[in-house]
Amino acid sequence: ELRSKSVRERPPVIFWQDDFDPVLSTWLELGAYWDDLPGSTANLVEDNPGMSYGKVESESLLVNLDVYPELTVVVANVQAGAYLDVGVQEQGGSWAYSNVTGYFTGPGTAKVNIADIMGWSGYKTFRIVLWINGNAKRVELDLIRLAMNCGRDVLPGDYYEDCVVDLNDLAELSRSWMTLYGLSDLAEVCEHWLTETF
Repeated sequence: ELRSKSVRERPPVIFWQDDFDPVLSTWLELGAYWDDLPGSTANLVEDNPGMSYGKVESESLLVNLDVYPELTVVVANVQAGAYLDVGVQEQGGSWAYSNVTGYFTGPGTAKVNIADIMGWSGYKTFRIVLWINGNAKRVELDLIRLAMNCGRDVLPGDYYEDCVVDLNDLAELSRSWMTLYGLSDLAEVCEHWLTETF
């Protein structure tokens, strides 16, 4: 049953992500830096004396936004007095830039459709830009992902939130078994096993 649907039948659901285990080495640090923590989070630390803001930028990503328009950002913690803003910067062409999430002043998750916000379609090259504000302050991040749009409602059992209920969801359950997840969550995975929402 595990092999009843071939992963070759569809493109990968996730185009690019950093789950901070460990933090990707391809971030460009400009007035901010990553402090990698044990496990699956990392602190983004403002390091721009006198300016009280800094940023990091992902590598340049060439993305078919007709397939991968959804950006997810999961913030685990925000130090008092800090906030995080997430933007997208086109590379080449018009160099269009836009903030794509609201400010994170505390823990939370943002899911946004970059294609809709930027008015883009087809292939675009851009960077994801994380701005941290607050002199020497920290924001702890858990996940940044560029993926297919799974729809507004997450499929029951899709705890990894990648548009399909599969082994990734079992792994997600195991990470927080009996703290965040229990038997009812395992039952959701079993009930919707290999169901897809794209």
